[in-house]
Amino acid sequence: MRWLALVAVLGGVALAVVLIASGGGDDGRDTDVTLTEHPGVPKAETTPAITTGTAAPGKAKFVAAADEACTTYRGEIGPINRALTRELRGARDGARMAVLLDRAAVVAEEAVGRIGALEPPPGDDATITAYLDSGRQAARSLRGAAAALRAGRGESANRRMAEVRLASSRGRTIASRYGFLVCGAPNPQAG
Repeated sequence: MRWLALVAVLGGVALAVVLIASGGGDDGRDTDVTLTEHPGVPKAETTPAITTGTAAPGKAKFVAAADEACTTYRGEIGPINRALTRELRGARDGARMAVLLDRAAVVAEEAVGRIGALEPPPGDDATITAYLDSGRQAARSLRGAAAALRAGRGESANRRMAEVRLASSRGRTIASRYGFLVCGAPNPQAG
């Protein structure tokens, strides 16, 4: 029974580990982010207002560089998502899924590092920090889910994957409202 619950949670992993990818655009206004509460998941901290008042050339250059990092991320996360999907359709080996979740965490951490190494446009630090923090949280939760799977604690893995989904949703919201293009586009689902 616990594997059934875990499989239901991990079935969304192909989308959940897609930390950087999101959809949307920018309407040019400052926007507050609203987070949805999920049962059993600690309440997220308040998200700062999304700043969009940056001069276009600086922001455009930053978005282009971040999008390049997101293109790299997509190339790296795709094979992991496909392997997770195959595992969920096949043997559902918890140890194998744990290895894949750990790899997804590494890829997410590297993408956060690449974007974090960029100089954000003046005035946009709080927004970019919130975006990167959501990525860090998703990576930590992926590692936690992997550890729980290795220990045979399916319910704990389920809670950690709920945290991944919450952090990923937060990151997608921030990215889409900030105006990322590749980072802000929907990620192709693993097949």
